Amino acid sequence: MLLPAQTFGGVFLTPEIPHTCVLPPGATPLLLSDTNTTSSSTSFNSTDPEKVSQCEYVMVVNDTEQVQQCTEWHFDNTTYGTTLTEEFELVCGNGFMRPVYQSIYFFGAFFGSPASGCLADRSAAGIIVFLPWTFSMMMLGGLAYLYRNWRYLVLTTSLPLLLLLPLQWFIDESPRWLIVRGHHDRALQVLQKAARWNNTSLPPEHQLRKLMTDITEESYKMSGDENVVTLIKHFFVHFSMLFRTRKMLQLTLCSNVALMVSGLGYYSISMSNDIYSFDPYIYCTLSGVVEIPGATVTIPFVNVLGRRLSNIICMSSTGIFILAIAFIPKSMGWLMMLLALIGKMTIAAAFQIIYLHVSEVFPTEVRTRGAGLGDMMAKVGSMTAPFIIDSLHAVWEPAPAVVVGCSGFLACIAIYLLPETKGAALHDTVASLEAGSPNVRKGLLEVEKEWDPEATLALTA
Repeated sequence: MLLPAQTFGGVFLTPEIPHTCVLPPGATPLLLSDTNTTSSSTSFNSTDPEKVSQCEYVMVVNDTEQVQQCTEWHFDNTTYGTTLTEEFELVCGNGFMRPVYQSIYFFGAFFGSPASGCLADRSAAGIIVFLPWTFSMMMLGGLAYLYRNWRYLVLTTSLPLLLLLPLQWFIDESPRWLIVRGHHDRALQVLQKAARWNNTSLPPEHQLRKLMTDITEESYKMSGDENVVTLIKHFFVHFSMLFRTRKMLQLTLCSNVALMVSGLGYYSISMSNDIYSFDPYIYCTLSGVVEIPGATVTIPFVNVLGRRLSNIICMSSTGIFILAIAFIPKSMGWLMMLLALIGKMTIAAAFQIIYLHVSEVFPTEVRTRGAGLGDMMAKVGSMTAPFIIDSLHAVWEPAPAVVVGCSGFLACIAIYLLPETKGAALHDTVASLEAGSPNVRKGLLEVEKEWDPEATLALTA
């Protein structure tokens, strides 16, 4: 519940605020229609802020009118109060820093995705876990309304993270880390505990210990005999399995496109407080509310309609509702917000379904790599979202709705090319995927015919 405040806090810390250029003595405003030509002070006959440049003004120097850059602004604090935008003057030439600030969080998450690896294989548990996220989004809208000073908002949303520090004493060590370092007894205890909590069973203990011994010996061999260059080559060789065959290439490309569009759509809609609503605080709160049905209805959807059809319905609905916003006049702000919130509900559902789907389409031996790469592409879409909302909207107001809406239809094509996994036996190896039979297992140890250690250890890591 603590993460959404960090993820979406930027929409309240660096919003686009109405501002006017503070003119120095002797300067005259510059009409927007005259920004490409020398403006005459006598031609200025408008006081409408939308028709006057807030970044430049006209100054007479040596009997010559010159266009100069504004260096001081007056900000309208009616809606937001104190923000980073005002304090650091993130407007005009520095306006690009607003989306950069919001993308920095996703940039860090981009590099954390490969380590996150594997995803859970239980659809209901994997989907319900998103509910605390939605509740936190609802709280963020209220906190931002109460704390209009950006420093107070940052402290309020960040200090609770310190409560996570004591949790390290209650969390078990990673079984993989214990095995690599030869602590087999402790690793076995952690695996048995995880099996009890997940209501599942482990292979016989002698098989587990044999696997642990093999992993430990292989780790010692790699750390002692291979240099950094060899390790990097080893990584890319295993990573290339995602693209080595035609079916694997199709799975990788289609899942990555779907995840990137999901990340782009979800975060673009979530960060559109200023362009799709008449009140950013109400919009943020309601965007969390609509995720509750988006997170819960997916459970019967995926169990009845399957992963692929459910995701296509949700993603195409997002494309329709968001694209429709581009044709709605600004005077109908309530309708724009309504369509945006419906689109938020459907993209939230699609985002969760595609993660479940991706965790099932990849064979077990490359599932962690495939899921990690897909999560990285989702973060690429997330990093792009602030620039679409801020920069493209400044160029053409309907641009964010057009980009998000059209990309939703592109994702539908990619999802259609993924195989349906509802009720299907999952593949353990790339060889079984190519052969079209989950029972084909080539190049595996005999003990791996009943259990895949990489997937189990990654799930408990």
